[in-house]
Amino acid sequence: MTSMRPVLLATVLLFTTACEPPTPALAKLVSPVLTAQRRLSGPLQVILTYDTVKTGGCGAVPNLRATLDGQNVAASAGAYVPEATDEALRCQFPGFLITPDVRATPREILFTDGVTTMSMTVNTLNLGSATPDSPPATFRPGNTLRWLGSPPAEGTTSWKVAYTPNGGAETTWGEGTNMPDSFTVTVPPVTVATSGLVNATWLVNATVQQCVGAASCELVVQGNAPLNAVVVP
Repeated sequence: MTSMRPVLLATVLLFTTACEPPTPALAKLVSPVLTAQRRLSGPLQVILTYDTVKTGGCGAVPNLRATLDGQNVAASAGAYVPEATDEALRCQFPGFLITPDVRATPREILFTDGVTTMSMTVNTLNLGSATPDSPPATFRPGNTLRWLGSPPAEGTTSWKVAYTPNGGAETTWGEGTNMPDSFTVTVPPVTVATSGLVNATWLVNATVQQCVGAASCELVVQGNAPLNAVVVP
C-alpha cells in the first residue's frame, strides 16, 4: 500500500499541470494591447491585454517589470485564477496603478522581461482642473452655475456638466468642446426636489505619440470636478 503513494502523487501532479495553461512569454503574446487611462481624475491605470485563446492561455509573464518615464513601478505580472466563477475573471492581465506627477514633457510607459519590450509614449497625463465658483446651497431652475477652469496645456476635446440624482438617471445641463477658463450652465426646470451629484467632466486632448512592440496602444485622460447638490423646483 505504501509503495503506491509516489505513483498516486505523480498522477495528481501530472493532472494538475495538464489543467493549467502554459506560462505566457512576453514575445509570444498574440495581439497585445497597451491601454493607459485616467478616469474621473483618478490614478493612472495601465494594463497589457492580449488574445488569450491564440496565445494558448494566460498567467504570470516571467521576469516582467514596468517603468514610467524610466522609473520602476510596482506592477503585476498577471495571473491565472482557476477558482474564479466567472470565466472572464480567470485571466488577470499584467498592469499597474499609480498617481503620476505633473510634467510638461512626453511620458513613456514600458513593459519588459529583459528580452522583449513593449512601450507607448504619450503627449500628456496631466488632468487640469475645474473649481465651482460660489455654488448655492440649494439649486433652483434658472440658477447659473459657474466653474473656473484650468485646462492642461494640450487642451480638451470636450467638457460636460451633468446632474445625477441619487438613484436616478444622469441629465446633461451643458456641454462643449475645448474647456475654457470659465464656463457656465443653467439649472433646467424640475418638478420634484432631489439630492445628488453635479459633475463637471472633461476629456483631455491626450494622444499616443509612439507605440512600440504592441499591436496597438490606447489612451484616455479624463478629469472631473464633482459637487454635491440639492435641486428643488
